[in-house]
Amino acid sequence: MTRKRPVRTPRQKRSIETAQRIVEAAEALFSEKGFHGTNSKEIAAAAGVSIGAFYDYFPNKKALFLEVSRQYSARVMDRVFGTLAADRPHPEDPRSFVHAMIRMALEAHDLSPQFHREAMVMRLSDPDVKDLLDAEEEMILARLREILRAMEGATRIQDVEAAAVVMKSALEEVIHGIKIFTPRVEKERLLSELADMISRYLFEAA
Repeated sequence: MTRKRPVRTPRQKRSIETAQRIVEAAEALFSEKGFHGTNSKEIAAAAGVSIGAFYDYFPNKKALFLEVSRQYSARVMDRVFGTLAADRPHPEDPRSFVHAMIRMALEAHDLSPQFHREAMVMRLSDPDVKDLLDAEEEMILARLREILRAMEGATRIQDVEAAAVVMKSALEEVIHGIKIFTPRVEKERLLSELADMISRYLFEAA
């Protein structure tokens, strides 16, 4: 269902809080039941609002899913990069930076692994979700490029753009395997090898 009247843009504190309750209720239900297993009436009820109030803020369920995805991604970005950007490899222990980066990424995936999994599924089937997540992926790569450029001279990296993609791919593959899917090897063993691989890639001469 799609609302025909224009949706409200919340500006007052009460309206902002109502819209946020809907987003939080939706994230919980999407995580538990999936996008297709959840309907707007359930979300409205869980948020404690009428279905009419739901459509005052969101024209349809997918628009709400996109907003949940935006907010979730912002929380992940803040968790991973909020303190990491201030850290730099210590000359005597450059690997400590890698361990910090892996720890932050691992903690970020504790926020809502079930919703993360659902967003990954939706990305494969919905072009709007794909466009949103592609844009958010580019923001992550941009932050990694900033960090690598700030570390110039401390690493062996020559191609920052490619290095950012390689690092993101390695981190996501291992951490998704731990947090979202079923790992084939014990968590600590995977993280140890990941830290060793990235450290060698960044800091050891070929």
